[in-house]
Amino acid sequence: MANPTVSAAVVDDDPIQVEILRGIAEIAGLGDTMDLTAFRSLGDFLSGAGRSTFDLVFLDRRLPDSEGFNAALATLSQARLACPVVLMSAHAGKDIARPYGLTIIGPVDKLELTQPEYLKRLFEQAKNPANQRNG
Repeated sequence: MANPTVSAAVVDDDPIQVEILRGIAEIAGLGDTMDLTAFRSLGDFLSGAGRSTFDLVFLDRRLPDSEGFNAALATLSQARLACPVVLMSAHAGKDIARPYGLTIIGPVDKLELTQPEYLKRLFEQAKNPANQRNG
């Protein structure tokens, strides 16, 4: 029996990021069990039909229509996002407020996401909601 597919949104204004994640997922053996969709802004993601169908969201810290993680997380909380959010940053700090009622992973340094085993663990978390913690 094949593993269930994980559908992930990548919200990052750098179009290369989704291709990097796609390539690392292939190396990690997730090519047949994952589906990545790119959004260049938080607004694009929120206005996209089917935003509630994602199992996981990769969120960049610097987006053209949001001022950092806290502002983006507040917006996602108001939109009642139900899936886990992986906070991505080139300079991942730990200064994220967590009163949003969202499942938050990270922030993680984008270099960590280039490690196939790390990415594989994130997808496993998305497939097994019982193993997630709320931020």
